[in-house]
Amino acid sequence: LSRLPEDQIGACAFACYDYEPLGAHLRFPLPMVRQRHRSLVRRGFQLLDEGMTGPHLEMVRPELYR
Repeated sequence: LSRLPEDQIGACAFACYDYEPLGAHLRFPLPMVRQRHRSLVRRGFQLLDEGMTGPHLEMVRPELYR
């Protein structure tokens, strides 16, 4: 990527599925998603405490960083 001309970089789409603070210093936009691991673990233990058994779908919203 460091050797590609600007027009070729501009024709590409990039994303990072974890938060990377150094992404803010790149020469192209890098949308990032920060996983909320504490919320995921907390919700998992809540489900166990509630006696949840079997398959279950949960959504813990990630944080989007542009």
